[in-house]
Amino acid sequence: MKSMLFTSTIILMIILAFIFTARCKNKSLENNSNTKISDIKQNSNSDMTLTSDNFNNDDFLPVKYTCKGEGVSPELSWYDFPKETKSFALIMEDPDTSSTYVHWLAYNIPVKTIPINIESIPENSREVPNAINVVNDSGKNQYSPPCPPEGIHYYNFKIFALDIDKLDNVNKSNFYAKISPHIIDQAVLSSKFQIEMNY
Repeated sequence: MKSMLFTSTIILMIILAFIFTARCKNKSLENNSNTKISDIKQNSNSDMTLTSDNFNNDDFLPVKYTCKGEGVSPELSWYDFPKETKSFALIMEDPDTSSTYVHWLAYNIPVKTIPINIESIPENSREVPNAINVVNDSGKNQYSPPCPPEGIHYYNFKIFALDIDKLDNVNKSNFYAKISPHIIDQAVLSSKFQIEMNY
């Protein structure tokens, strides 16, 4: 009788352990499925930096680069990216809308052979030179200037260093899924704009 009770207890413990393990695995999978590539932090050892001659990080974007001005793109420069980088991808997003609004999107941005390890997009470009410019949420395959309906909106310029020369069939819906397996570094430059301000 005692041996039967002992055996039953062992079986019950094994079943409970199995259920607990299964729940932990499911929770882990759930967390992973909710992870967005935009939430991935830069490697703390990374020196890759994205800057602009036209504004500093977290500054208000100058009117020239918004719908209240000329609506042209600002200059962007990035440097200290990994030497194994084969191409870049760029996105500009407004996270302060009901669903993140894509203002600018380009990929297959080539790595130039220059000794100082600096890449840039000239001011007033609208389109990223020598790259594939993707249709954004304004329905255009070029820079779409900020024009928030009300309040302050933030605009994040993100540059990604990739380990692949060329990607195919990238659009604003699958952008992160396409580049995710190839990201080796990234950098972000943030700005903000409020349309009600007096200029």
